[in-house]
Amino acid sequence: LLIFLAKSTEGIAAVYNWQMGSIAAAQWKTLPVSVLSVSLGALVFMVRYQDFNLIMMGEDEATALGLKVNRFRLLMALFITLVIASLVSVTGIIGFVGLIVPHMARFLCRTSNNKVIFSYSVIMGAIFLIWADAIARSGFGAAELPIGIITAFFGGPFFLYLMIKKNYSGEGV
Repeated sequence: LLIFLAKSTEGIAAVYNWQMGSIAAAQWKTLPVSVLSVSLGALVFMVRYQDFNLIMMGEDEATALGLKVNRFRLLMALFITLVIASLVSVTGIIGFVGLIVPHMARFLCRTSNNKVIFSYSVIMGAIFLIWADAIARSGFGAAELPIGIITAFFGGPFFLYLMIKKNYSGEGV
């Protein structure tokens, strides 16, 4: 609808770039929003890592240990939504980063402690996006691909690998 309603080719190009995800149009004036969002997100996750660890033990165990599970899930869902929305508003939709990076972090650090996994995820997410951006800018000659296409090239097969590993047949969906 936004593309259809766009009055100019610049408007169409802006919507296209947002849909594919890109950091090519990054500006210094949008940096504080991104830095604040990521920093606040990292801080909240690092402070509440024990609650995330409790959730991994199971809902009943977490409740027995004093965590108000439904309240915690709602608050974290709202908070995560705000963090992601602030980043997507600047970069557009860059898919699969939240799928690939935490799984790889858990695999590399070989622990279930979310404090360690969050730390690895922040660093690995930054590295992954830098490499994806480098490939998008230089890997295809003069054409600069949106970064979302590069992350999808990695994320699609990774998603299929996870489904096969977990024996998801798709039945009942």
